[in-house]
Amino acid sequence: MAGSTNNTPPSAPLDVPTYERALVADDEILPIRQTPPPQGPDAALAAVNSSPRGVRGVSWSQDEREILCTVYVEATLNAEVGIDQRLETFKEDYSSRFRARLPDDMPRVERRRSRSTSAIHKELSYNIFLTVDRFKNCYVAVVRYKLTGNPTPADVCNAALAKYHGMSP
Repeated sequence: MAGSTNNTPPSAPLDVPTYERALVADDEILPIRQTPPPQGPDAALAAVNSSPRGVRGVSWSQDEREILCTVYVEATLNAEVGIDQRLETFKEDYSSRFRARLPDDMPRVERRRSRSTSAIHKELSYNIFLTVDRFKNCYVAVVRYKLTGNPTPADVCNAALAKYHGMSP
């Protein structure tokens, strides 16, 4: 390109000490991080009362899981609603049954009743259904052992429970 002219000089590597100091006073520079709010039990309670979400939810208890399994079966066998309902309707059905069935004397019952429908569904999907499937596989394995002595259904269930916990049926 013999005919073109380039008026910009080639860039040279920048040397940091050659730059002049910025003309901003130290008191004009804003701090990057604000000071944290005061900590302690009173501050934590104030944060819980002021925030719309609150703090992390309560853990699921064994009694709650049993109630959830019971209401799920009831909602599944509900003949009034029928089989042509949407999944969201079904989730709302067993979630409302679960909230209504929780006993009033359970610790932190209001927090437990305020669980969202999606949180209840996640407990079913990720914990209860997987546990039921694992126990079903143990039960089928025990039935296939062809135990001698004509075991009763309770004996087969106890053997499946032993297999579930890693013991020999």
